Amino acid sequence: MFQDISCRKNIRLKGYDYSQNGYYFITICTHNRLPLFGEIVGVIHESPELSPMKLNTNGVIVKSIIENLSLRFSNVHIDHYIIMPNHLHMIAVISEERAIRESPLPKRSLLSKMVGYLKMNTAKQIHSENKNMNVWQRGYYDHIIRSEKEYQKIWEYIQTNPLKWNEDKYFT
Repeated sequence: MFQDISCRKNIRLKGYDYSQNGYYFITICTHNRLPLFGEIVGVIHESPELSPMKLNTNGVIVKSIIENLSLRFSNVHIDHYIIMPNHLHMIAVISEERAIRESPLPKRSLLSKMVGYLKMNTAKQIHSENKNMNVWQRGYYDHIIRSEKEYQKIWEYIQTNPLKWNEDKYFT
């Protein structure tokens, strides 16, 4: 009758150290996929570099935290990202410098800490204006980028995501 919520499916690659250098594609969705960060205002096919995503106050908060992640995590660089109405995509690059772990036991990877920091700090700032708003869904999706071809495909997907909003699997 009741689902055991303590047993969640682990979607991480077993045995992989998510603190090691590399490129990672990350997707994080809003709670119930509600459009909390703005809206798609139009598609300009002639100029796809001009994003038709118009950020609201919440979206601006998310943008600010993303753009300042490397101040908190010196060996993490956000190579490319897009904030959509109800989710965000980004390519995070972890440099060869190993993360200094906060405890001798490596319980959480650098990638997990970075996503946790992003979610916690955006939610904290958004809650200062909207106390009862649930911002993020639990967890996040990640993919280890293993080749230049794969990187180019993901970069293009991020770049054109607003142009294909009506076809997006996160479209609501």
